[in-house]
Amino acid sequence: LSCFYQMQFQGISPDVVTFIYTLKACGKQGSLVKGEELHSKIVKKALEIQPLVGNSLINMYIKLGCLCHAQQVFDTLPLRTLVSCTTIISGYTECGEGKKALYLFDKMEYSGFAPDQVMYICCLKACGSIQDIEKGRKVHLDMMKKGFLLRDSCIVASTLVDMYVKCGSLAEAENVFNKLVHKDVVLWTVLISGYVEHGYGEKALHCSLFHTNAKRG
Repeated sequence: LSCFYQMQFQGISPDVVTFIYTLKACGKQGSLVKGEELHSKIVKKALEIQPLVGNSLINMYIKLGCLCHAQQVFDTLPLRTLVSCTTIISGYTECGEGKKALYLFDKMEYSGFAPDQVMYICCLKACGSIQDIEKGRKVHLDMMKKGFLLRDSCIVASTLVDMYVKCGSLAEAENVFNKLVHKDVVLWTVLISGYVEHGYGEKALHCSLFHTNAKRG
């Protein structure tokens, strides 16, 4: 941020890339005032219509906890991309606004956007955060139809298992887990922690021992 202001003092005008990295700096520093100043400069230069700049503004406001500002930027984007949709949905999920995240997800699909792996992960996290198992099942089915689970991605699988665990359906979490060929430490940990959270200590120990022996084998 200091370099950014020194650059301007020396008469060098910032470009799109400069603004993107400076917005990231504001988000990391937690500086809302400076972030809003940057936003004002971006608007004056009519750069907010640039998709990368718009996404960076949304991401900065999310990191600063200003979801209303992030939504305002999103609503004014002339061109909404899958990245911008994922950014705002992820932001609502991370800030505990699962219902709003799922509402935007449905709206995005209705508008014709096809969710990718990252979008599905955000949606599953939102389902788990508000324990909306019915929506979670629908997303699970949609992912199966589109072949996302056939790719055996441990990230997607662990998020799916975690969603069922958070919704209190260990049977469905086990069903997803047991069908997977490749199981990494994250996936095992999600299931084990789920057993612990729901009072199944013996199952948690059994899984832990099985995982340890499997690694040795």
